[in-house]
Amino acid sequence: MRKAIKAGIKPEPLLSVSEWADNNRLLDSKSAAMPGKYRTAVTPYLREIMDNLGEYSEVEEIICMKGAQLGVTEAGLNWIGYTVHISPCPMLFVEPTKDVMELVSKTRVQPMMESSPALAELVKPSRSRDSGNTLTKKEFPGGILRMAGANSAASLRNMPVKRLILDEVDAYPLDLDGEGNPIDLAKKRTSTFAKRKIFILSTPTIKGLSVIEPLFESTDQRYYFIPCPHCAGMQHLEWKQLRYEYNRAAKIAKNIYYECVHCGEAIQERHKTEMLANGQWLPTAPENENKKRAGYHINSMYSPLGWLSWADMAQDWEEAQGDVPKLKTFYNTALGLPYEATGDKPEWKLLYDRREDYPINRIPSDNTAFLTAGVDVQKDRLEVEIVGWCEGKISYSIDYRVLTGYVSGDGNAAVWQKLAALLTETWVKPDGNALSIRMMCVDSGAFTSEVYAFCKKYPQSRVVPTKGQDNQITIVAAPKAVNVTRKNKSADGLKVWHVGVSVIKEELYGWLRLNPDENGYCHFPQYGEEYFKGLIAEELVITKNKKGHNVKAWVKKYARNEPLDARVYARAAAHMVGMDSFGPQHWQMLLKASLPKKKIKKRKSTFL
Repeated sequence: MRKAIKAGIKPEPLLSVSEWADNNRLLDSKSAAMPGKYRTAVTPYLREIMDNLGEYSEVEEIICMKGAQLGVTEAGLNWIGYTVHISPCPMLFVEPTKDVMELVSKTRVQPMMESSPALAELVKPSRSRDSGNTLTKKEFPGGILRMAGANSAASLRNMPVKRLILDEVDAYPLDLDGEGNPIDLAKKRTSTFAKRKIFILSTPTIKGLSVIEPLFESTDQRYYFIPCPHCAGMQHLEWKQLRYEYNRAAKIAKNIYYECVHCGEAIQERHKTEMLANGQWLPTAPENENKKRAGYHINSMYSPLGWLSWADMAQDWEEAQGDVPKLKTFYNTALGLPYEATGDKPEWKLLYDRREDYPINRIPSDNTAFLTAGVDVQKDRLEVEIVGWCEGKISYSIDYRVLTGYVSGDGNAAVWQKLAALLTETWVKPDGNALSIRMMCVDSGAFTSEVYAFCKKYPQSRVVPTKGQDNQITIVAAPKAVNVTRKNKSADGLKVWHVGVSVIKEELYGWLRLNPDENGYCHFPQYGEEYFKGLIAEELVITKNKKGHNVKAWVKKYARNEPLDARVYARAAAHMVGMDSFGPQHWQMLLKASLPKKKIKKRKSTFL
């Protein structure tokens, strides 16, 4: 009898987070690629990370810089489940924005609560009245889970919490409503708890601007070392050791293997499961050892069999060559590394010396599929570049024109009429087929009303107003509606397109260093020196703003940067046509859709 009573009052042993997940977590088919019982053995590199989040680990702050398709976010969800079930306390989960947070709550957190019986009985269904279960709040006996967006200061200062998850911190705003860094604001919520836990995880972004990179570098910098199946030498997977043959026409990587850094033998991907099972985290910066902080880095080469393969990564790498947005995405999401945006400009003289002997204002190649135009707006002129695009994002500068005339005030119609006339022109290819300008982008950063008034006259499939955004990470963002009136003429229905000028400039400077046989190569006719000086007029520098945050900025090193701006907007126009998603069939279709032959007048370029 005494034994039975003693057994009845004996507390259950407190599990580690990974043990809890293996015993209690069920993955829902709606939110997981591998539904069913959660198994840490599938992603053994997460075991130490999860267990350091547990009650009995002395580590207080865990930092993880990661690639994609590794299950790291699932580790955070397991920690939430562990907290709800056996270690209740107040907890805060922060995503970059309120919208992202609500999506994660709907598609990840709520399905976990509903599919895992141990959690379902503690968190009432969201359908129940006064259940304490909403998109931003999950109440359970002994604790509460709050979910917030890093773009809301109010949601980060509401309540003290013992446990904190900060997900994708590189997408957080640098300063929140003038109150400071959202990471610091959130961490202050934990300051009153002696055994607090903080989990900070993110894919990195730009080197020098990334938030997760310096956080990781301040730790002991742990990497997951795995044994070679041939020599048992321990090593962490690095992209430079992957070997393969790539068929560029078929876009297929074959004969893929990883070359062991110790014995040089070929490690096949089929060995990955066994290697992962026998791996271990080892610090590479022991001088930074701190028992209360642990830092982890892992790239997508560790992704389990059946998830992201080495062949997929090799193909992504090859397709990213010469494509800055794709290359940046590969570094960030596949390698878990910040992309180093050099912004180093090529020498204008080298570009000038490599000019080609094709006529200005003529299309020199039958492979030209479409034309775009970029327009830079100045007080007394419009500067326009017309660019022809070929498969592989190879470009030909067709003409650069300076249309003189004041763009604002009385008598401004003349210069805009010159620009309108440009849209009626056609250019004949050597094979006799002709092209007109498929898409024109007009910079509306200055003289906005005048630009809107001009663009309003044309279909938005042909002419659009644009605004440059330095910190935008995409070439073109979704357009936003504008409503501007001038002299009782409404601009209702017009949309302005935001252009990631920094991304395009980085891409262009990379293209200007290529050899003629490489994708992205830029061809130029016999323009004068001023054009090439203006084309590389800016440099990318990283400086600190007034609040001490690192920011990147393009700085003019030459007064005339109009050729650079015009080329940026011509490139944005090519994106709007769809160039960045074209396959071979799209290029062939465009080549067949050329206009009938038409004569054009010869003209001289302003930059001759």
